[in-house]
Amino acid sequence: GIESIYTLSVCLLQIKQRMRRSIPSTQMFGSVQVETRQLFDDSYTREIDLEPIFRAGMYNRLVYRFLNFYGEDHIYNAVDEKLINSDPSSNKDNLEEKILGIDWGKMTVMMEETKNEYIRWMVDKYKLFYKLLENVESRGRMLNERIFITIWESAVKLGYEILVDSYSKVKKCSDGGRGKMGIDVETFTSLIKGIVPELAIDYAGLGSDKVKGFVGAYYIQDSRGMKQWMKKNQKLYTSEQFMGLIRVWGVKDKREVEDYLHNNFRNPSKDSKKK
Repeated sequence: GIESIYTLSVCLLQIKQRMRRSIPSTQMFGSVQVETRQLFDDSYTREIDLEPIFRAGMYNRLVYRFLNFYGEDHIYNAVDEKLINSDPSSNKDNLEEKILGIDWGKMTVMMEETKNEYIRWMVDKYKLFYKLLENVESRGRMLNERIFITIWESAVKLGYEILVDSYSKVKKCSDGGRGKMGIDVETFTSLIKGIVPELAIDYAGLGSDKVKGFVGAYYIQDSRGMKQWMKKNQKLYTSEQFMGLIRVWGVKDKREVEDYLHNNFRNPSKDSKKK
């Protein structure tokens, strides 16, 4: 159904200019002159041009509901590609709780306490999801490579986004703990690639670079460098994620960066009250 609607929208977009030329720029309806081409353009903008966004949103929702890293009570905003209303207490078996249950503040890179257990838990869900897609294909349903890649990229992007969001909620972190996060992200990417090695997928663009950048920012040594990094990446992370990073940042005097954050980024608590 999703693909049928998408195919129809593509066809309509291909004949848009031909249809537009056949419509007079203005037309009289009774005693009223109507900008008919403008009405036509507005109709396309509202109903046709947005179809690719709706398609991506529907696939994102499908992926989110099946992987279910947080539980059914959580909402994935497919347009902004952000998690909202995250509350790990509603589901004891969820990714955020697994990550927050690790003592990142006392960890060293060589310690084996986590053994990538939460990463392997995630990957097991992806393996199951892949089997589901294979099952759909084996039953004769339409699932060509383009559709499969669209769905799989949505799934991978969601995983990276949840890792960033969960890491940002860690209360304490040591240099070793941050290093272990970096290793875990590399492990996740490697294992996910192993599920569908034949597909040419840009994992860096889907979010691995975003997670590694967030983890690595912990090692910035001074306030000036941190402010420059935040300004450069202000569209990539939420203000809540920036605050989570500053909370565990190893620099003693954080006041300058905290003031910069509050003065230059929206206050998430005020935003949530308005909503």
